[in-house]
Amino acid sequence: RNMAAVSVSATLATNFLALVGRSLCAARLACTVSSPLRRGAHSMRAPRRRDAHSMREPAYTGPGHASTTAVFFDVDDTLYDDDGRTRSGLMESILSYCADELGLTRQHAIRLFEEHGTCLRGLIAEDIAVDRVHFLETTHSRIALGFGRDERLVRMMRELQAAQRCTMHVYTASIASHARRCLDTLGVADVLTAVDRPIIDVRAVGFAAKHSDEGFDAARRLAAGFLGR
Repeated sequence: RNMAAVSVSATLATNFLALVGRSLCAARLACTVSSPLRRGAHSMRAPRRRDAHSMREPAYTGPGHASTTAVFFDVDDTLYDDDGRTRSGLMESILSYCADELGLTRQHAIRLFEEHGTCLRGLIAEDIAVDRVHFLETTHSRIALGFGRDERLVRMMRELQAAQRCTMHVYTASIASHARRCLDTLGVADVLTAVDRPIIDVRAVGFAAKHSDEGFDAARRLAAGFLGR
């Protein structure tokens, strides 16, 4: 089957069901809707915008088959909005790690964010030795989350699940353990993940930037594999 991939932010919730319904009518549709342009710990620069006008062929084609719509949800600053509390905590955690574990000044670590989009990508680009998994696990596991269960989000996700119009996936620039903690706290982990739909994190896409074609295409391939396409 064809796979039409749509990356959707929670801020688009009011139009999302209609968007999914329209996309299912197009056998060769692959469009993306960008997440909010936030300057968070994982996105210090505004990502290159993708919108419904930037159409391209889906990665998975098969004549005579209807399209399958896969919806990718980001987590941080997308499924929740806590006025930046979690983001600020994560930023401080990363800056502390860079100082304590890598011997970097605060200014150096901030520059890595600004020039490379994430601190980890900056460390990799500048050949600074770092255990990538230890960096991600440590910096994310020790922060307090600034939000709780979101009943409105739970209802919306369950409505999407019941409609059976798409398969829902989580694609995050962080690490799966952090995304899982966020989803558990929000109350939507059982809807957005399953044994055959694990969280797609930065490790799963080879540490590619989430907003890059490389990262997004890797996520699409993984989602197609989960569906047996």
